[in-house]
Amino acid sequence: MLEDAEYREIVQRDNVLLGEIKGAEIDEARYDGMLKAAHNRKIEAEARRILYTNYLKDAREEYEAAHPPEP
Repeated sequence: MLEDAEYREIVQRDNVLLGEIKGAEIDEARYDGMLKAAHNRKIEAEARRILYTNYLKDAREEYEAAHPPEP
């Protein structure tokens, strides 16, 4: 049978671990949201780049031909 001090120690450690689990769940949810937002920003930027590249491709090629990059 457990002593009173042993029982209190077990309960205290259990509460600490529950707090760590809850904190980890909060962090996980926060970072999951950040990951989704970052992914959406990436998708949007890629789509915009494709749009601008396709729309301005001829003008860009003409400019680059007239202004070749210097080594």
